Amino acid sequence: MFIWKLLSLTRFWDVTFALYSIEAPGLPPRELTREAETLHQRILQVPGVKKIDIVGERPERIFVEFSYPRLATLGVSARDIFDALARENAVTPSGSVDTKAQQVYIRLDGALDDLEKIRDTPTVGGGRTLKLSDIADVKRGYEDPATFLVRHNGQPALLLSIVMKEGWNGLNLGKALVAEQKKISAALPAGISFSKVTDQTVNIREAVDEFMLKFFVALAVVMIVSFISLGWREGIVVAAALPLTLAAVFVIMLMTGRVFDRITLGALILGLGLLVDDAIISIEIMVVKIEEGWSRIRAAGYAWSHTAAPMLAGTLVTVIGLMPVGFAPSSAGEYAGNIFWIVGFALLASWIVAVTFTPYLGVQLLPDMTALPGGHAAIYATPGYEKLRRVIAWAVRRKALVACTVVGVFLASVAGMGFVKQQFFPQSDRPEVLVEVTEPQGTSIEATNASSKKVEDWLRLQPEAKIVTAYIGAGAPRFFFSYNPELPNPNFAKIVVLTANEKDRDRLKLRLRERVGQGLVPEARVRVSQLVFGPYSPWPVVFRVMGPNLETDRAIAAQVQAVMLANPHTRQVNQDWGERAPTVHFVLDQARLQLIGLSSREAAEQIQFLLTGAPVTQVREDIRTVE
Repeated sequence: MFIWKLLSLTRFWDVTFALYSIEAPGLPPRELTREAETLHQRILQVPGVKKIDIVGERPERIFVEFSYPRLATLGVSARDIFDALARENAVTPSGSVDTKAQQVYIRLDGALDDLEKIRDTPTVGGGRTLKLSDIADVKRGYEDPATFLVRHNGQPALLLSIVMKEGWNGLNLGKALVAEQKKISAALPAGISFSKVTDQTVNIREAVDEFMLKFFVALAVVMIVSFISLGWREGIVVAAALPLTLAAVFVIMLMTGRVFDRITLGALILGLGLLVDDAIISIEIMVVKIEEGWSRIRAAGYAWSHTAAPMLAGTLVTVIGLMPVGFAPSSAGEYAGNIFWIVGFALLASWIVAVTFTPYLGVQLLPDMTALPGGHAAIYATPGYEKLRRVIAWAVRRKALVACTVVGVFLASVAGMGFVKQQFFPQSDRPEVLVEVTEPQGTSIEATNASSKKVEDWLRLQPEAKIVTAYIGAGAPRFFFSYNPELPNPNFAKIVVLTANEKDRDRLKLRLRERVGQGLVPEARVRVSQLVFGPYSPWPVVFRVMGPNLETDRAIAAQVQAVMLANPHTRQVNQDWGERAPTVHFVLDQARLQLIGLSSREAAEQIQFLLTGAPVTQVREDIRTVE
């Protein structure tokens, strides 16, 4: 059941939109779980919510504890107790009664559903019938040892992981969740708190605001340059092409099922500088022809007939240049593929606008211009143009020198690229700090929990840390598109720290690394990182060692690790296999087992029962026997 819950949280297509924490210091976990289930049903009614997962729930168990000496004295074996509980809790078909109207199924009541029924379970041994409570202690408890724990700001907590419906507006869902949170907080009993851990609304709003800022800056630049170089009417015609093109792109995105996310907004920002090029060419051609004495309608037809094909060719070349991103059969292509599609939509839409609507707007808005004497030659007989013509003529006459200069500049730029930071997917601007606490293989979750608490206590004292949430035994829910939750592992803990901004994030990240280096948690390996745009990659540099012999593979991997550790540019190097966990091997003597009437399976059950307890049956409650 636990593994299935973890898998449901790690589905690639389910990204957590918001996380809410439920805390109640001193309240039994079962009561907190009931409260979380109530809130789960209530928030599920909020428009836009697809599903909600309860994260951090510690399953309840009922323990039956006894000792072997006591059983031997009474003449009862452990197997007698196992069989009694299984028989009492068995659910078997009981037939049905056919009537004229319908078929009525028979159900036998009596399954184990509370402590008293379990205590009263009859057990036969040594020729006597005893109640289970006469030979064992029956009590309620929780999964022991725990497999997954969650702490929020130092307190044990449950989290509600909210997933948004496909195609829903995240800003609207964020407003609805805030309103519902206020209602819930006002009605909660004293001692129970309901607070927000993370919310995608903030990131969506920041990304949209960034796009709108860049859009208006680009529009202002285009208008100012157009007004200065072309005139105010010509500038209005060029500037009008930008919102018209974007409107067409939004319609295409709606028709093709694409939504606003960081990739699509980034693609639109990338294409803003290209969307007015075709419009400028069209309106400039019209202005030149009108100055030659042509009518506006004739000039508009000339702009179409002489520029449509060349502009389309240039547009297609640009779009084709991004085609490898859109069709790359890889995780990078899946993540960034919309760059190709959105830029392609935008450039093709800008071409359509430039060859249809821009000439029409030119006919309607361009002023009546007096034809210049001398026609075409007089238009280009300006001092500035003559200087440009002389520079071009000089370059043509000295083509060998110009070609060598271009090649030299190209080679210099290639050499200069070595000094530029190269990163295909940049670091995220989100303010979270990610901390991984990894103990040696075989470490119990209790030890991992203690190590994680040391890091949490230090983090909570730092002024940059606003929210500190720890996940012990597995990774956090998938709250970011390119983050993949780590699989269940008792020696692993993930701590997510929310800071106010990027500067606080970087300060806290560097200071925590220094503190770890000073021995904050010497028994564990602590890694401090941040989110990255792009496909999930746990480490920036990875080497894979493969071979038929595991011992040889480990030896070679150790050599690679030593070489990487010797490199001054590496900060942390580790193997994903980790250390070998100690195990104890029992070699069974089959002949002796047969003499005493035991099989290998029964011997394994006995060992498990003595050491960790053995699960017996489960219907409404989990019942487990412990020696």
